[in-house]
Amino acid sequence: MRRATLIYYFINRWYFWNGEDGKYSNTDIKKAYELRKGNVGDINLTLIGVLQAYDLEADPVILSTRSNGLPVELHPVMSGFNYVIARVKIGEKEYLLDATDPFLPFGILPVRCFNGRGRLISSSESGWIELKPLEKEKKVNTLDLKLLDNGSLHGKLTILSRGYAAVAARKAIVRMQDLKGYVKELELKWSNSEIINYTNENLDDLTKPLIEKMEITIAGFDNPEASTLYFSPFVSGRMEKNPLKSAERLYPVDLGVAEESTLVLTLEFPTHLQVDESPSNVAFQLPLGGGKFVLSTTTIGNEITMTSSLSLNKAIYEPEEYHHLKEYYARIIQAQ
Repeated sequence: MRRATLIYYFINRWYFWNGEDGKYSNTDIKKAYELRKGNVGDINLTLIGVLQAYDLEADPVILSTRSNGLPVELHPVMSGFNYVIARVKIGEKEYLLDATDPFLPFGILPVRCFNGRGRLISSSESGWIELKPLEKEKKVNTLDLKLLDNGSLHGKLTILSRGYAAVAARKAIVRMQDLKGYVKELELKWSNSEIINYTNENLDDLTKPLIEKMEITIAGFDNPEASTLYFSPFVSGRMEKNPLKSAERLYPVDLGVAEESTLVLTLEFPTHLQVDESPSNVAFQLPLGGGKFVLSTTTIGNEITMTSSLSLNKAIYEPEEYHHLKEYYARIIQAQ
């Protein structure tokens, strides 16, 4: 396992993917290695070759990406495939690898690969391999705020990202090249906010969750002396519109990967104020464990705590589940 992991991360960091798909190498493997750049075939076929050179059982798996359409399984033809990944067997376990993305941990495929099944190409065996995500898109936002006398809210925000949420966050941070630009992007997500003292942990360690910590000030109330103040706890990530609009659906809803998101908000307010009304506690779920939404609030003294969690436990929902999923989103919007 350790040998396979070291080889994967070496290839993963050595090459720069030029954005081109392909089940074959576009250039000579040696030339691609010297250039440190190539298409999918250049990179992943090199990965397979190095794994085999170190006596690991590795073979190519060809597939059709999500943008390329599903391959025909009854009578497959090579023209139906546009991508290649590696399958490596270590003991009794099998791992699918794609070294084109430097932000993906060992054994995790990019979302573009999750499109039905791939075809194993091996001298000893042949067959179809399920292409299913092993990780979810997981994010937990913890927000501790205090309502100040001037009507603004100040406190600390911690964002913990795992799985595909961590992949996306790491890409966003590195893409900006400097943290100032990335912090500006965060301020746009957290409306009417100013972020200071931003730090992160595990940015380069793909085996651990990405943790982002910062101080945040949110513009709260223009007139803090008013007799009644209205505050929406969903300062970020509020669902405004139902993504499912059709009355009927004849094909699956494909989310790519499953999702879990949680917001934990603690709000301390001045002692001369009192809570007149808070969000109702709600909990509902999709049939057969397909997902769950929970919203709960508690008030103790001059402090309110709200927890909101949303989970979609499947990457694909069948047409017969469509109406349940549409109602699920509608009820989330209503609760928020």
